[in-house]
Amino acid sequence: MMDSQVNAVARHFGFNVASIESLTEGLIHKTYKTIAVDRQAIILQQVNTTVFTSPEKIIQNYKQPP
Repeated sequence: MMDSQVNAVARHFGFNVASIESLTEGLIHKTYKTIAVDRQAIILQQVNTTVFTSPEKIIQNYKQPP
């Protein structure tokens, strides 16, 4: 994902991004740490749709109580 795409996603969540750092520890997904101009940090993750062909099920699984 390019910085402009990360910026667009962060703006969607109400963040005005000052910096983007690619985190390289993930094995499956691309993960980014963004710092907003107010110094608040968020982590954004791009789901690998080759591995997870139905990414909407990830959220459904997360929302289901144990």
